[in-house]
Amino acid sequence: MSRTALVARHTERGSLGLYAAPLGAAGATPVIWDAYAADDPPARLDAFDALIVLGGAMNPDEDATYPWLGRVRDALREAVDLGLPVLGICLGAQLLAQALGGEAPAGERELGWH
Repeated sequence: MSRTALVARHTERGSLGLYAAPLGAAGATPVIWDAYAADDPPARLDAFDALIVLGGAMNPDEDATYPWLGRVRDALREAVDLGLPVLGICLGAQLLAQALGGEAPAGERELGWH
């Protein structure tokens, strides 16, 4: 059985990086959603087996500058409602927290593993 994971990117340089190998080992094929360039996810979320939201240099509350952030939050909320496995990496985790009613603390900009 073929599995697919929708992967939301915030920039054209975003990649799964170290997560690509375990995803492939699990038999899942990534389907890239360039959220920064598209209005909506490429298909209904229930057509996927998981949602992965990558990081980005922006803050999660900068919707005025990065209007797709709201669409990504909506997709995260829908994925959770559907019971899909969700992985939020860095910015993706902050957007997931917001989508579920929590807060994503803003503070100093940070890039990389901390």
